[in-house]
Amino acid sequence: MDLIAEHRKQIVFEKRKKEVSDRAGKFTVTCFPTSIWEVTLYKAWTEIVSTIIMDMDTLKAALANFAEACGAEEVILFEKSTFLLTCHHSNKPINDDQRFEKISHIIKKFKLSCINTKSQFQSMVIKTKNFTTYLEEFTKSTYVMIIINDKSVNLGLLSLNIDISKKKFEAIIGNSQ
Repeated sequence: MDLIAEHRKQIVFEKRKKEVSDRAGKFTVTCFPTSIWEVTLYKAWTEIVSTIIMDMDTLKAALANFAEACGAEEVILFEKSTFLLTCHHSNKPINDDQRFEKISHIIKKFKLSCINTKSQFQSMVIKTKNFTTYLEEFTKSTYVMIIINDKSVNLGLLSLNIDISKKKFEAIIGNSQ
């Protein structure tokens, strides 16, 4: 959509969407008006990755149970190679529409800096006076980010919860691919 004049974008998008839908025949098609200059491309890819996971309801329920078991305020799953949002659970409403895109961007930059120093990115812990964020590889295709408001969180127990849960999540996500 980048090369289309602002006042024509919706008209052109609807026209292209109709062309694609007509050619798709009996298949259901979802189209996204994207730009390389803002978050629409990220959101489109996130939507595509999420549709690959057939049993999203089961994944969301498992994530909610996992968050409760960890005492987490929020749990986020990112696709491993792109760091696109796969699924998340939060105990509070999220008011920032670009929150996951921002997190993804920061992690990708950090991961790239690890590669540039010939280090392998495995996990990350961020502790502030208000929360602890823990990020690590979770399944063959995801990373998990856990945000806990309890400053006294025991990272060893959190890591144990992650290890215990991996097989269950691998089964949910693995069955979808």
